[in-house]
Amino acid sequence: MGLPAGHSVTNSLDLRLFLEAAIAGQLALFAAFLFFARARKSAGATALATLSGAIALTAVVNAVTASGLLGGLRSVNLLLELLLGPMLFVYVRLVRAGAARLARWEIAHCLPAAAGVALFESGLLRDLDGYVLIVLATYTVAAAWVIRRRASYPTRGTYRLVAALVATFGIFVMLRAGVVFEAHNEVDFRASTSYLMILVMVLVLSSFIIWTALRHPDAINGALAAGKYSHSNATPGELDLIVTRLERLMGEEDIYRDPLLDVSTLAGRVRAPPRHVSQAVNARFGVNVAAWVNTRRAEAAARMIREAHDASITTVIHAVGFGSKSAFQREFRKRFGMTPSEYRDRLE
Repeated sequence: MGLPAGHSVTNSLDLRLFLEAAIAGQLALFAAFLFFARARKSAGATALATLSGAIALTAVVNAVTASGLLGGLRSVNLLLELLLGPMLFVYVRLVRAGAARLARWEIAHCLPAAAGVALFESGLLRDLDGYVLIVLATYTVAAAWVIRRRASYPTRGTYRLVAALVATFGIFVMLRAGVVFEAHNEVDFRASTSYLMILVMVLVLSSFIIWTALRHPDAINGALAAGKYSHSNATPGELDLIVTRLERLMGEEDIYRDPLLDVSTLAGRVRAPPRHVSQAVNARFGVNVAAWVNTRRAEAAARMIREAHDASITTVIHAVGFGSKSAFQREFRKRFGMTPSEYRDRLE
């Protein structure tokens, strides 16, 4: 015997409430992490933190207004929805331009949202959902136009992240159109299939952003570092060539074994200015040159421990280029989450 229709609807709404809470929690934590830990480094990072926070807040306000607890938040919800498109466009443009700060004229992107709220409050906006959809679609198309050239972005990881954001907003717009259609057919948007799909899609997006930030810092850091190198004349192709040459030096010549290795030495070997070498490493790996070299040394030490079981830790330290045991222990633990001795013990 099937469940009563009311029970099914309740379960459906409970699922939507759970998804809204999950989205809000994930993106709120990510926005806080990004803003307090990194956002001061570039306007693009601040824009990404703001966009993440706005999506989280939109999910919360949607849930609260739908519950009937604070009906007066409808205008706030409308404002947030109208700002999502402009925020996406601003983020995409800032990352591509490598801007160190937000230009004053960027505030003009708030005008469609302000106008929408004003028209809604005055009763002059008859098709509210249609207006929101037009604003979202317009800014999403504009963002897609901005990212049409991959070479304009500092790293492949950064471009993939930005392209995924724009593509997801495109899907969001199409599903939002489905919500509008169902609303015109007197279907409660919170009980609609389109709204459920929107929630699932946004949850996947928020998970993707967080996963990218944790597992592929070059995608996030490439955007954050753009402002630092905004006056650089190095093209993305030149930076990729520098990284290729650096990888060859590390893999074929084991240049990391030199304890005095620094950015100037690397610049001389790859025949590029030190600033461009620093920019290439920062953009590709999300760290400075010294940290990148030490990571390669730690990885070489791990290989040596695996292959030369009788080699002492002191021998390993000097063989891979570390200047002291404390530096070796610190970098090895940072890379592998354990001491060299613990690493060796696990191999036995």
